[in-house]
Amino acid sequence: MSATEAFPLGEKAVRVARPGLADFFLLPFSRGGDATGLTSDDSERRLELTMSGDLLNVEDGKRAEPARPAGPKARIPDCPLARTVETVGHWWTLEILHEVFNGHTRFEAIHRNLGTPADVLLDRIAQLMAKGLLETEVGAADPEDRTYRLTDLGRSLRPLILVMAAWGNHRLPPEDRSLVLVDKETGVAVDPVVVDGLTGRRIDTADHVFARGPKASEMIIARYPEIPGQR
Repeated sequence: MSATEAFPLGEKAVRVARPGLADFFLLPFSRGGDATGLTSDDSERRLELTMSGDLLNVEDGKRAEPARPAGPKARIPDCPLARTVETVGHWWTLEILHEVFNGHTRFEAIHRNLGTPADVLLDRIAQLMAKGLLETEVGAADPEDRTYRLTDLGRSLRPLILVMAAWGNHRLPPEDRSLVLVDKETGVAVDPVVVDGLTGRRIDTADHVFARGPKASEMIIARYPEIPGQR
């Protein structure tokens, strides 16, 4: 695939840059709309779509279903970091889960808060359900009328979101932070840290390193030391 490609949208062609590993690109749309049904009140509006398949295919001037991305694949299959990346996949996974964590469980609320096109959001939620991160209440036939909730697996990603948010704030002075984590009862800001569940010691230090586990593959063995005391 070339560095840029022209995707036909109605009678226009939009040239889309594909900068390697970029997570998203921007498509300009003019007044009057096009085959995707998108219009704008401005002379030019930009629509964020992911590079991973959220671009809506247009066939014979009709809107097709969003392509389902395969997602990132692990170079080292038994690496726990790779397994996490495979599960999380695209940046919008945590964005949607964050909304549900915050109590926005109805589709219309998630749609309103994120501003994602409805069909794209439905496709993304379907992928999270297929991964076992979200589930839906039984009852509503229309996906847009459903309420979604976290599974145990989805709920287990909460610490990752908290640590990522803290990392995003750590270089900003408190007065420049737009979103902070606070104690619900006292309103006091908290600073997440990673500790050992057994001893309570911080583990984000040079005193703690990765070592190969009992089921390590050859690729892991070649890169990481044995656990001290288990030789």
